[in-house]
Amino acid sequence: MDIKAFRKAVTKGKGQIALNRKNVPLDVEFTLTDATGKDNILSISAFIRKMNGRDYEDFHAIQFDASENEDDKKVCSSYAAATIVGLVDAEGERIFTEDDIDFLDSSENIKTCMMITAEVFKKSEITEDIRSAKKPK
Repeated sequence: MDIKAFRKAVTKGKGQIALNRKNVPLDVEFTLTDATGKDNILSISAFIRKMNGRDYEDFHAIQFDASENEDDKKVCSSYAAATIVGLVDAEGERIFTEDDIDFLDSSENIKTCMMITAEVFKKSEITEDIRSAKKPK
């Protein structure tokens, strides 16, 4: 392959990568229970982002608290972690942070997070084999 054909293939590949990275719109509802115990439904229009390498690393790191003397301790569900890394605003910025774990893992919102996780994994082309792979030691 000559250099012109190579450059053409690279340019075409970059275009395909850009198409694959387009965020998918998604309307979701979360429940916020106020101090009086009343549930308030919060509706947001967000986007599902295809996870990149950094997102995938964050997805795993968010779930565990590693300390030197103990095994990894589970901090949050994979559903909350996938929601944190995969749900973004129109500019592609994450909507949730690790500070929102208790909110996302609450019994009121876990079903929504499960649905978001399915969409994130589908968009990111993450299969069961990839999800169940063990972290190298």
